[in-house]
Amino acid sequence: MVYPKLGFEHFLDIAAFDESSLYRHEGITDEGTYNTILEQLYGSDSPQFIFDVTMQNHGGYEVWDLTDVDRVDNDFSWLNVQFEDQSLALGDQATEYVSLIEASDRDFSKFLDELRGFDRPVVVVFFGDHQPWFGSTLNSLQFDKYDQNDPAMFEQSYVTPYMIWANYDVAGNDQVSQRRDLGISSLSALLNYAIGAPMSDWQKAQIDIMREVPIINGFGYQTIDGTWHVLNDDADINAAVRDLEWIQYLEYASKI
Repeated sequence: MVYPKLGFEHFLDIAAFDESSLYRHEGITDEGTYNTILEQLYGSDSPQFIFDVTMQNHGGYEVWDLTDVDRVDNDFSWLNVQFEDQSLALGDQATEYVSLIEASDRDFSKFLDELRGFDRPVVVVFFGDHQPWFGSTLNSLQFDKYDQNDPAMFEQSYVTPYMIWANYDVAGNDQVSQRRDLGISSLSALLNYAIGAPMSDWQKAQIDIMREVPIINGFGYQTIDGTWHVLNDDADINAAVRDLEWIQYLEYASKI
């Protein structure tokens, strides 16, 4: 298992939850995992790093196992379409997905309310790792001129939200919401920068390069003007991207 090699002392899978734990759709509810986090926090005064992979919202979305309380009624009939020679009943699946997101919102709000009264500083980083499986199809239906070969359209199918939240006023930061797009590989650097935590040279480079290239991933990168570019070996590749490539190479080589 990779988690001990990453420095984690304990690993809790679904077997660690007792039979009384709340269950929804594909696993333990988000509230159930948050309650376990709170037990860990209240059980020790030492600094902790906890990584929670929630389970309940995993697909598929044709299970139809939500209660009337959890189910959110929406008119998604426009998603029941003929697409690329297939008859897709995405409306019902979208309803199930949105209903699960609504339940997640309730659980997450309750979790943050509990942390607001916690007697130690806590920082929460919340992010998604991917869209539901039908995300690319929805993008194709949403945009009249959707072109999978267009970097901007291609990247649209991989966008997920994130949030950095603290239960205390972070010095040097306005305590108001601020939207900032970034690539997932830069999230830890932005977190450390935002809360004034120590940063590695690699993270400092990421923050500096974000002023010219806010997003970079394995497919391409977005420059500060909002333009998407394919990541390749062309000579006109952005200089900041090329610098990051060299830094990454040197940092990797130093670990061998």
